Amino acid sequence: MTESTHPEVSVLVACSRPELIEGILQALLSESDVASCELIVGGAVGSLCLSATNLPVTLIDCDPLQLNLTRQLMVEHARGSVLAFLDDDAVPLPGWLAVAASLPANSQEIWTGPEVPTRSSAGAALAAQVGASILAEGYWGHIGVGNHPVQWYEVPFCNLVLRSDLLALVGLPDAQMVWDLDDFDFCRRAAKHGASFQTRQDLTIRHDRYPDRISDWFIRKARERHRTGSKLVRYPGIYVHIPSVVLAAGLPWAGLVVLGAAGRRRWQIASLCGAAYLLVVGVEAKSQHRRGRSALKFAAGLFALHVISTAALQTGVVVGVGEKLLGLPDKNSPNRHIGE
Repeated sequence: MTESTHPEVSVLVACSRPELIEGILQALLSESDVASCELIVGGAVGSLCLSATNLPVTLIDCDPLQLNLTRQLMVEHARGSVLAFLDDDAVPLPGWLAVAASLPANSQEIWTGPEVPTRSSAGAALAAQVGASILAEGYWGHIGVGNHPVQWYEVPFCNLVLRSDLLALVGLPDAQMVWDLDDFDFCRRAAKHGASFQTRQDLTIRHDRYPDRISDWFIRKARERHRTGSKLVRYPGIYVHIPSVVLAAGLPWAGLVVLGAAGRRRWQIASLCGAAYLLVVGVEAKSQHRRGRSALKFAAGLFALHVISTAALQTGVVVGVGEKLLGLPDKNSPNRHIGE
């Protein structure tokens, strides 16, 4: 690719862990013969040292806590007609770049894809298997298998592909927006501009979201769902439109109301609900071809995730209400870190 030639795809990576960027670079190099691309990395890149390559690389040294500003700076440097966003711990698998480059001109679609764990331990594998179930969190984000439409809230910035002209129409999130609201804000506004959303099997990434011990994964999910509860209170204009969040927040309370009104039949109703839950989990385990001990581990993991996530989300709602009443700033606001 000559100096004046624009690449087909600009791969934009927000970076807080520079030691992971080399893996992304090597993955892109392995496909550079099928699609031209450039790599743009923004954030903590001051000490980043990459291997010599003929792949165009642009490094933008800026505050990684200012995530939305970082993405704006990267987009300003991007020359590709297709923009592909990755997280620094997301490594594309073979075929990813070719599929990203195939997004048709003038397309109003935004593409994403599934993920597989980076680690090969038994704990990481079980966490990924539980997380890959639609019953885990009730939406296709990160887990969509095959090629099919998804909703606007199921496309994360860790693996998001779109045409540059669509991005120019929609506009990136405001630089002062909290960093963990960005993909929901962007995709919801894109939907209002007529965009549609697809998950593509060949846009698979290897994503380091599954630790070696499943207990560590549960701790991570508890933190995430606690934050979800807080955001439901702080940003209801977005989160009340996500069915899985509303269901997880309201179902426990609805269950308590039903049991309270059932009188002496409450234990019968609770038993029936428990049996129905176990049946659904069993059917899900069978649909994934699990038997015996494997099925029990899967069912136990799914049950533990539901209990932990529901409790953490409810706690987050309570904390969010308290913080809002006290007028406390959002802990993930970029402004909160300035000067620290």
